[in-house]
Amino acid sequence: MSTTTRYNVLKQRHGAIEDQIAAEHDRPMPDAMVLQRLKREKLAIKDEMDAWERLMGAILFRPPAQAGHLNA
Repeated sequence: MSTTTRYNVLKQRHGAIEDQIAAEHDRPMPDAMVLQRLKREKLAIKDEMDAWERLMGAILFRPPAQAGHLNA
């Protein structure tokens, strides 16, 4: 799986969990345990997304290699 594909899958899952959290909040008596589990899962996905962003940023924005300079 490519990095962008994995990132997009994570982004979709993150959005789906946000929807599940909103739906749980809309219930007459939201289940605190369900909300806690969903929020933990959402945070774990966000952490992985952040790691992918750092990795992709390091790859995409890496400065060009410089030739060795001799200071004589």
